[in-house]
Amino acid sequence: MLSIEENKYWIWLSSLRLKSKNVINLLKYYQEPKVIYNLDKYELRKSEYITETEIEQILSQENRSNIYRCIEYMIKDNIKAITINDKEYPIKLKYIYDYPIVLYLKGNIDILNRKSIAIVGSRECTDYGRIIAKNIANELSSKGVYIISGLAKGIDTYAHLGAIKEEARTIAVLGARVK
Repeated sequence: MLSIEENKYWIWLSSLRLKSKNVINLLKYYQEPKVIYNLDKYELRKSEYITETEIEQILSQENRSNIYRCIEYMIKDNIKAITINDKEYPIKLKYIYDYPIVLYLKGNIDILNRKSIAIVGSRECTDYGRIIAKNIANELSSKGVYIISGLAKGIDTYAHLGAIKEEARTIAVLGARVK
């Protein structure tokens, strides 16, 4: 895993409002975000992978200056970044259609590629749903399976609580962009 400063071009690229699939195609063609960062409008227009709006996002000075604001925030809050090229990146994620090119993490990243299962559900769940989510997570955790969920109220919360009852580790996934 590279340092935050070494990942600055990855951080920049992941913060743009581009479709993940288009970013992945750009990376396949240009190999590194730094190369994409240094392309001019003429070169970007040659690409069949992005739209004119996306070209404007790539060239935006505001987006480029945000890199350092993001890095400062990450350092202050001890947030790590792993890219699709890092060995720590969860291999399972690469099998989904629109996987993120960078994951921002706090905590123990060693558990990302361990045996795990996601439990997600309604925020407005029933008492039965709460009990079942907690019990299933507790039982799976007792067998060494890590529980992945969001931190939303409802089923997600009870899945984490079920794992914690077993003193197991959990992984919380928050879907957001660094901006």
